[in-house]
Amino acid sequence: MNVIILAAGKGTRMKSSLPKVLHQIGGKALISHVIESVIALKPTKIYLIVGTQKKEIENEVSSFEKNDLITFVEQKSALGTGHAVKIAAPHLSQSQNTLILFGDVPLINVSSLKKLCKKESNPVFKLMTAIVSDPSGYGRIVRNENDLIERCVEEKDSNSEEKKINEINTGIMFISTEKIKSWVKKINNDNSQKEYYLLDIIPFAKKDSIPIQPIVVEDSREILGVNTLAQKSKMERIFQYKMAEKFADKGLEIADLNRFDVRGELVFENDVKIDVGCIFVGNVFIGKGTTIEPYCVIKDSSIANGSQIKAFTNIENSIVGTNTIIGPYSRLRLNSTVGDNCKIGNFVETKNIDIKEYSKASHLSYLGDAKIGKRVNIGAGTITCNYDGNYKHQTIIEDDAFIGSNTELIAPVKVKKGATVGAGTT
Repeated sequence: MNVIILAAGKGTRMKSSLPKVLHQIGGKALISHVIESVIALKPTKIYLIVGTQKKEIENEVSSFEKNDLITFVEQKSALGTGHAVKIAAPHLSQSQNTLILFGDVPLINVSSLKKLCKKESNPVFKLMTAIVSDPSGYGRIVRNENDLIERCVEEKDSNSEEKKINEINTGIMFISTEKIKSWVKKINNDNSQKEYYLLDIIPFAKKDSIPIQPIVVEDSREILGVNTLAQKSKMERIFQYKMAEKFADKGLEIADLNRFDVRGELVFENDVKIDVGCIFVGNVFIGKGTTIEPYCVIKDSSIANGSQIKAFTNIENSIVGTNTIIGPYSRLRLNSTVGDNCKIGNFVETKNIDIKEYSKASHLSYLGDAKIGKRVNIGAGTITCNYDGNYKHQTIIEDDAFIGSNTELIAPVKVKKGATVGAGTT
């Protein structure tokens, strides 16, 4: 199967210098969502139609494991969807049918595309449609007595009866490559925009007696596109709610499906509870029986079994052990490893540290570039002074040490096993 993805739109209504298809939903570019769905269909080749911002899109797509399937076709002038397909047509393998879709429909399901691409006739022409409660602004699908598509009528050209139709055109199609190659050559730009519209092939299909089969998508939200930042925000909420539903069905206890965000990959075990307003970014693992309290942000981190992440905690590129308490209002920064049965309390910040089991820093501390042993107590207000203005230095605190409140540990420094450092020491 050939695939053409139309991604040359500038997205001027987004009012952004970023290409429209590179705006993100769920922490991933719109175009990346579409490509992932398409790759699941196991196509022979994907032709990505791009405009003047080709380089930025190439950089995004280069991260795909199967990016060798993708060929970029540059549409140097924005002359419409018909023109985009026309310049891709010479590349298409005529022995296979072609799927055509858009780069800004990130919610499209693989199952819907499989249904569309199921070959039932030869030559094939199948058009994905949707049933919506409010079809305002969309082209209407007019069916004939055989329940096939007779024509697609733009709203401005529709009569009073056609305006009542709630089946709309999505523009996504699965079509005979031989036919599309022939028909796109015949499209003209005799319209106010002077563009070549892909759906102008419909009269040619009728002339060649090729039936146009409608394939109705089950969830009309799948075919939503993005043209404005307001639409993008609405789509983000739809995406996140669907993700929350999926996770809940797999056993994740989410306090409010409407206040839950995943911007990457979330892996979790049984009996995990997520309170409201939590955001998970990148690759996150949450172990069995862990509780995440409200408004936590966790990025590229692993939380082991039975731990508690208390409210308003920020964890990034860190590892948290079993039965450990983090927060509230804690910040674990890059390369923080906190062992089992530890406690990092309110207003404690860590970076590049390794804290062993049963140690605790309960209040108001900065711990950076440090190795902290087992059963260590870090008193309130303790600071590891790790930076001399030019270089970072390490603090080592061995097992069973006691660090009193308001201690300044000026690195490089070592506190030996079982030692006590009195409050206010520098």
